[in-house]
Amino acid sequence: MLNVQIKLSRIEIGFLLCCHFSALLGLTVTELPSLLLISLAISILLSVMRLLLNNFGKNSRQLSHISIGQQSSVLRRGQDQAEEDGEEWGLPVLEFSSEFLIVLRFVDQSPQGRVGHETLRVLLLPDSLSEAEDRRLRRYIKFECAHLCARIFPFESGCNKVSCAVALNSG
Repeated sequence: MLNVQIKLSRIEIGFLLCCHFSALLGLTVTELPSLLLISLAISILLSVMRLLLNNFGKNSRQLSHISIGQQSSVLRRGQDQAEEDGEEWGLPVLEFSSEFLIVLRFVDQSPQGRVGHETLRVLLLPDSLSEAEDRRLRRYIKFECAHLCARIFPFESGCNKVSCAVALNSG
C-alpha cells in the first residue's frame, strides 16, 4: 500500500491569486458601465475569498492524503480526519507526468456512485509532496503501473495511458 501525504501547494495558490488579481487589473482598463464593473469586481473578490477559505479555513476541503491499495484508493480531505474516513476511488491513472507536474485521474468505485463526480483529477506540483513521497509515487507510477500493464497486456511493450487506464480500472 502506498500512502502519500499531500501538502498545500504555494505554487498553485500563488498562481490562482495572480489570475484573480490580473482579472481585477483587467477591469481597470475596460470601458464597461460602472454598475457592471462593480459587480464583476465583487464577484472576483468573492472568488478569492472562497479560494482562501477552501484552502486555509477550519473546514478545509483540500485533499490531504492518498492511500493506494491493490484494488482501490482512499482519498482524505481536511487536516484531522480519522484513518478510516475518506472517499473510496479506483486505482489512479497517470494522465501526465513531468519533473514539475503529475496529474492523476481517479475513477469512482463506490457502489452508489457520486453525482457529477465520476472522475477526480489530482494535480501534484513539486511543493505538494515531500521529496521521499514524490520518489515513492513516481516509482509506483513507473514500475507498479508497468508491472500491472505487463501482466494484463503481455504483448504490449511499455506502459501507455490507454492500456494503463484499462488495466488499472479493470481491477
